[in-house]
This record gives sequence, C-alpha cells and structure tokens, in this order.
Amino acid sequence: CGWSISMDHFELCRMAEESARSGNEFLLKSHIKLADRVELAYKIYPILDGTLYKFNVLRIPCLRVLFENAVGEKNTEHMLKYGKHLLSLQEQYQDKDDLALCHLKYGLAQAYKLAGDQESCKQLLTGVRE
Repeated sequence: CGWSISMDHFELCRMAEESARSGNEFLLKSHIKLADRVELAYKIYPILDGTLYKFNVLRIPCLRVLFENAVGEKNTEHMLKYGKHLLSLQEQYQDKDDLALCHLKYGLAQAYKLAGDQESCKQLLTGVRE
C-alpha cells in the first residue's frame, strides 16, 4: 500500500507503549498510595494521550487513577475530562448493560450534575436500565 512511518514516530509509539505497560504495573497496585499513583499517571498521561490510539486499552489504568483522584478531590473539570475518555474507551469493549459501565456512567452523571449540566446528566443516564 506504500504506507510508512518515520523512524522517529515508530520510536515514539514504542516508548508510549513501553511507558504504558511499565506504568500500568504500578498504577494497578491498589496497596500503593493513591497520591503516588496519581503522580505517575499525570506524568504518563500526556505521552499516552498524544501517541496511543484513543481506544487502546493500555490507557485504562491511567484514566481510572486520574478519574478516581478527581472524584476524591471533587474536581468537576477533571472528573468530566478523564471520565468521558474512560467511558468512551470502555464502551468500545463492554456491553452497554455491563455493571462496571453503568457504574461509571452514574459517576460521570453526578459530575455533570455538579457542573450544572442537567441535560448531559439526563442523556448519559438514558439507556441505563434499572
């Protein structure tokens, strides 16, 4: 097909994947303090976000940590930012009635409500079955 990428781009992609894999080992360890996991997540997020495909599952642990931290800090802006990315990614791979997905939608809907965006809150919860 004649498609090719530069060596620099290839190395950047390789570095992003390696960063995600090694970082995820740390991020997934719940016995490590959240503050330490958040610090790492903030460092690797720009690399993952700018390089890996938006539906790459290697992004999930980083997004989960950042969303969890935003909820704990009641930082509505970050709750919406990381929550929307996480929801979009998880919707690609999980059934719409998956309990984890419904739980994430509910948490994100609460963030919309805190932000005063009742319409987005309502839209997000439409389709979540009782």
